[in-house]
Amino acid sequence: MPNPKKPLTPIRKLTRHVAVSQDGLWLYTWVEDGNTPWDTTYQPTGQVVCYPSLIEARRQTASGGALQQMVYDCEAILASDASSSSTRALAEERLTHYAALKAA
Repeated sequence: MPNPKKPLTPIRKLTRHVAVSQDGLWLYTWVEDGNTPWDTTYQPTGQVVCYPSLIEARRQTASGGALQQMVYDCEAILASDASSSSTRALAEERLTHYAALKAA
């Protein structure tokens, strides 16, 4: 049962393994292959983070934790000398998008 102190993003189940947030911003997918995590895609940028369960994914998207993880991931790409120029450009584009969300 969901914890009432930790809100969950409202979803619409599309199939047993796919759900979308009611606002259409988040896509949750799971490949039935043992202990695979739920891929949680922020649709405006296409960036993905993974969580062990749909419930945890919904908690993280509701709390802002998923977006914060995406910011950290982009910052790590920019800090790495091993990142390609195209990967760095995509990370910069995504960070610009996330900064605009924060400012709004």
